Amino acid sequence: MMLQPLWDLLRGHSSLLLSPLFPVLFSLGGYLTCCLPYLLLDLLALRWASLCRHGDVFLQLEEPQLEEPQVEEPQLEEPQLEEPQLEEPQVEEPQLEEPQVEEPQLEEPQLEEPQVEEPQLEEPQLEEPQLEEPQVEEPQVETDYRSDPQIQVRPSDPGQTLRSRSDPQIQVRPSDPGQTLRSRSDPQIQIRPSDPGQTLRSRSDPQIQVRPSDPGQTLRSSAAAQNNSHKVMKMMMLQPLWDLLRGHSSLLLSPLFPVLFSLGGYLTCCLPYLLLDLLALRWASLRRYKLQPQSSVSWASVRSCLSLTLYNHLVFLLPITLLHGYLSPAHLPAQAPPLPRLLAQVFVCLLLFDLQSFTWHLLHHRVPWLYRTFHKVHHSSSSTWALTTEATGAMETLSLGFFSGCTPVLLGLHPLSQLGFFLLNIWLSVEDHCGYDLPWATHRLFPLHLYGGAPHHDLHHLNSSCNYAPYFTHWDRLIGTLQTR
Repeated sequence: MMLQPLWDLLRGHSSLLLSPLFPVLFSLGGYLTCCLPYLLLDLLALRWASLCRHGDVFLQLEEPQLEEPQVEEPQLEEPQLEEPQLEEPQVEEPQLEEPQVEEPQLEEPQLEEPQVEEPQLEEPQLEEPQLEEPQVEEPQVETDYRSDPQIQVRPSDPGQTLRSRSDPQIQVRPSDPGQTLRSRSDPQIQIRPSDPGQTLRSRSDPQIQVRPSDPGQTLRSSAAAQNNSHKVMKMMMLQPLWDLLRGHSSLLLSPLFPVLFSLGGYLTCCLPYLLLDLLALRWASLRRYKLQPQSSVSWASVRSCLSLTLYNHLVFLLPITLLHGYLSPAHLPAQAPPLPRLLAQVFVCLLLFDLQSFTWHLLHHRVPWLYRTFHKVHHSSSSTWALTTEATGAMETLSLGFFSGCTPVLLGLHPLSQLGFFLLNIWLSVEDHCGYDLPWATHRLFPLHLYGGAPHHDLHHLNSSCNYAPYFTHWDRLIGTLQTR
């Protein structure tokens, strides 16, 4: 029973285990995963000499190089014999001229074809006779309404009723403006056209009133109907996107999805700034936006940061997400959240994560043991660039991942709101470490320096006693650790 939960988890991915490609993928993935810790150790040993005493890999001993004597071999010159050149006699061949015979040219006689004009025949136009139809006058038959006892007409009495007894449901009193044109078959409709103050009312929907004959009256709709229509429109704005994502529910519900989404989103957000670093090496116009123009990115640092990020995701984050997916499977509702609710939920999560990260960051700088054990790896470089965002130790990666993952769950966010918060959080973290003060940066959208951005966090890497909050500046301003220059 101790291994049964693990085996049930593996059997849930039976399609992967039974695939013919699984042995090769398992062998290759396991090999690379086992190599990553030692590659990380090799990279760290280049900077810390304390790691070199555990092995002689990095002790480079210079061996004496013996110079071998160079013996010059004598070069013997071979005699060059000149071969006599025999001149061949040139015999001129006689050129015979062929006689040119001129062929006589015969002119063919040209015969002119006679042109025959075809006579044009005019078709006679026949006029069709127009026949006048005789007009027959229909005799007017006077109808005696008294012969039909179902019809009564009382034109001189305006209060009386023009009634059709064949259909006793219709009454018309045209001379009385206060009376009602009523359909008894549908008793919900009343029309009083001659009275401008009366109402065209639909009793089936008592929330709508129309008074067409009165220009001062209003087409009125109740507040409840308006709110319902607005809610439907706001929900329909995100529904197509959510339906598209739910079409890939097998991927969204996979326990591997959180790690793939986090790693893929992080590398995607880093790519524009890495491209900017490459272009800044050639164009000085881009280097003027760098916060530290003298710093540059090397390929060795790129490999080091990438290997550390992959190591943290595969060795630490992947097992935790697999366990979480097994213990609490995700659920995808059919309906998308309204757009205002999604924006409000993402903003609240961002504020809470900013507070959690600020408290965690401040403790690691105020407690020396925490700084040396966990946070010092992130401050190994005094200049920031995109891939240094997740160049952190394992415990720091797990702590920040715990804060960003638990906050949406505690607030009960919709899965689409959770994805929006995760993606925004990754983008803002990469932008804080990009090392550029660009004109379209996020901190320029907030007035009164309410949002720090890349300049705010770059000062923290230069001076670790200030600017502990990742995004907003109100917490640093409150405790007096805010520095803008």
